[in-house]
Amino acid sequence: MGQSGKVRGTGGEEVVAGGALPASTESAAPRPHLGTGLWAAGFALLCWAWPSIIAKTLPLDPVQVVFYRGWLGILWAVGFLYLRGGRLSLSGLRVSFWGGVALGFDLVFFFTAIKLTTIANATVIVALQPALLLFLAPWIFGERIRALDVATALVAIGGVALVVRGSSQDGAWSLRGDCFAVLTLFAWTAYLVASKKVAGRIR
Repeated sequence: MGQSGKVRGTGGEEVVAGGALPASTESAAPRPHLGTGLWAAGFALLCWAWPSIIAKTLPLDPVQVVFYRGWLGILWAVGFLYLRGGRLSLSGLRVSFWGGVALGFDLVFFFTAIKLTTIANATVIVALQPALLLFLAPWIFGERIRALDVATALVAIGGVALVVRGSSQDGAWSLRGDCFAVLTLFAWTAYLVASKKVAGRIR
């Protein structure tokens, strides 16, 4: 009694004053699964790219594509929600209403752009969403942006302009389709803003 020495337990842990402490707190800390995350991100990117290619070849109107895609997405999302133990609620539907409206316009505009112009133009123009949100963030969310962020956004905008100009020589290019892609960009940004504003309010 009164002895303060350390001994090794049967599991390799250090025992001090009758209590067990891990030999290394670093080894006990959870480690991120980088490999799993990269595979998941790659799979998501692949899934995100395929609808554009499929929609381009389908003999359907853009609104029809959105209708069927939307209902299939609803069935999958609701099923996954209930499998995780979640539930639909009127309050959740109420706060997510405007985000849903923006997403609906986004899908209609995007698949219309896909039908009218090149896939490269439609997807690259919509990919400017982070740059657009970058300039809106200070006014909407009060976030600060750095000069480096602005510079990289301008480089991205310049790259998109070059892609669009190069595609203008393609027979599949359409100015009307590019305009729908720009509308998609604004609708997609509105959806993300609406989703961020209600984050944490849906249970």
